[in-house]
Amino acid sequence: MVKLNITLELKDDLEVSQFRSWLESHIEVLDFTILPDTQKLYENNEQFRLLVKAEKKAKNDKRKFINDNN
Repeated sequence: MVKLNITLELKDDLEVSQFRSWLESHIEVLDFTILPDTQKLYENNEQFRLLVKAEKKAKNDKRKFINDNN
């Protein structure tokens, strides 16, 4: 079994709904999350930029640890 995580950008809520229905009719979906648009928050808030940077580092560190120990 292989788990896959992808990020897509779709044009509107209808397209999201149609894609989700199609996807769920063809495969088992373990998680489906709609990501909020944080562009303005990132541009205008230093604390948020620091959190994004810390999250990115933590994800990279986790991936490296898994790859080195799995």
